[in-house]
Amino acid sequence: MAEISFPEPRIGPEWARQRIGAFRDAAAFERFAAVYREAMDGLPEPDEQRTVDTSYGTVRVYRFGTGDGVPLVLMPGRQSCTPLWRTNLPGPMRSGRPVYAVDGLGEPGCSVQSAPMTSGADQAAWTDEMLARLALPRAHVPASCAPSASPYSH
Repeated sequence: MAEISFPEPRIGPEWARQRIGAFRDAAAFERFAAVYREAMDGLPEPDEQRTVDTSYGTVRVYRFGTGDGVPLVLMPGRQSCTPLWRTNLPGPMRSGRPVYAVDGLGEPGCSVQSAPMTSGADQAAWTDEMLARLALPRAHVPASCAPSASPYSH
């Protein structure tokens, strides 16, 4: 498995007061990082690991596969991240299209939130920025268990 690099995590209650997703303490982050790496070991090896800057923070995106088909950009639901797609990833990868899996901002994963998100419009904004910076001319963007207030409903 490829080495999973974690950006500097947000740790401590001061972040919650600013409405920014964070880990309670360093021990909580270390437990999460170990489980995340173990879960990522259950996925195919990513062909690319990118960190995409947005106005709301840095977003981790993994690319699996290299086909010429219309790319899929997989968006997780709340409280989930890229390993969620373990059982669903092989099918789209065999279809001849690249598959991008995103760790959402403010959620568990390798993305790091830097500004508060207080509305669905804020959620949609970081998603739009991330998609624009991926520079895909066209993509299908399915989401998992996305609540109605998520960016995927906009």
